[in-house]
Amino acid sequence: MRKQQAVWWGQTDAPDSFGVPRLNAPVQILCRWDDETVEFIGKDGTPQVSKAVVYVDRDMQIGDILWLGSIANIATSQAPRVNAGWVEIKGWKKNPNFKASEFLRTAYC
Repeated sequence: MRKQQAVWWGQTDAPDSFGVPRLNAPVQILCRWDDETVEFIGKDGTPQVSKAVVYVDRDMQIGDILWLGSIANIATSQAPRVNAGWVEIKGWKKNPNFKASEFLRTAYC
């Protein structure tokens, strides 16, 4: 199912001096990226609409950054928001299969 490549910038545990979350170095991941609008419940409990739904291969969190493509093709790894097409994870869902041996991880961006 996850045949596409994306770049993921996860948040660190320590924000900068202004309280803005810092991001880890970019990581190449496998995903399925669907550009579709889906309604989901946001972190604050209100309904929101996604620009993309991304099925990923690992746990992520709200506020992380995703970009469709490979690390070799990004403009800069240090400032992910300057790369055209970046999205922020606004919603997160992790569903186990019947035996809880595998999980479907869904990022709403």
